[in-house]
Amino acid sequence: MKVLLTVERRIKAPDKESFSSAGVKRRGGRVKVLVLIFSVLICMSLVAAKIIAYTGVTEIKKIEVKSNVKGIEDKVVRIAGFEKGMEISSGLLKRAENKLIESRYFSTATVSADLRGRVKITVVARIPVGVVLVDGHAYQVDSEGVILPEDLIVDWSYLPLVKYDESMFSSKDKRFKNFVVGDFLRRASGLSYGVVNRIEYVDLTSSIVHTFDDVDILVCDELEVKDFFRLAYIYPWMVDMGVDRIDIRFKDRIIVHREEGER
Repeated sequence: MKVLLTVERRIKAPDKESFSSAGVKRRGGRVKVLVLIFSVLICMSLVAAKIIAYTGVTEIKKIEVKSNVKGIEDKVVRIAGFEKGMEISSGLLKRAENKLIESRYFSTATVSADLRGRVKITVVARIPVGVVLVDGHAYQVDSEGVILPEDLIVDWSYLPLVKYDESMFSSKDKRFKNFVVGDFLRRASGLSYGVVNRIEYVDLTSSIVHTFDDVDILVCDELEVKDFFRLAYIYPWMVDMGVDRIDIRFKDRIIVHREEGER
């Protein structure tokens, strides 16, 4: 007698939660892949933009100039050597920056370009603060002592004029070096052009006393070059009056002292 045994194998079907979890994982993986592909495309487009902008593919269509001085836009463009229609390249932009700095008209200069052919030039123009006489020749200088181009201004009458020692001139850097109160006053030997009551002084936060020719000069610890010019302007005039102390620690006020009293 044969007995047939039927073995039933039951296969448990996965529940709904397992399917849901697997689906989320698959979707999450797809999202990560898409994000990665999108990021790569963005990077490639940026690199392509740089290549296009700096390999001469784009031409100059517009030139914008930003400066601390108005009315010099044409001069800036002329010195930079830009013209509409020129092909933009990294070399062209760098050469323009160098030309602007080497001209001594500007203390800083940055030049950039975009894909639309727009060139942006940003400069900080040097401002003359005085005129220095060396061996009979007059030099305009800015607050850093840099000698400025002679055609920068026409009228020098409003600038302080001071005689200076040739040993303080650096022909290599085209500047007067070591602008310090002591050296400046010892070398200041002439009156400036202008009116005394037009002189203004900055607010002073601390006091330092310098003594020259028995005259005490009260100043702050951070005078700018323009203040040296002003002090050099007033110094000989005050000494001729018999002043033994000059106090310029206060804005728009000069306090001088003589034996008769302070005024």
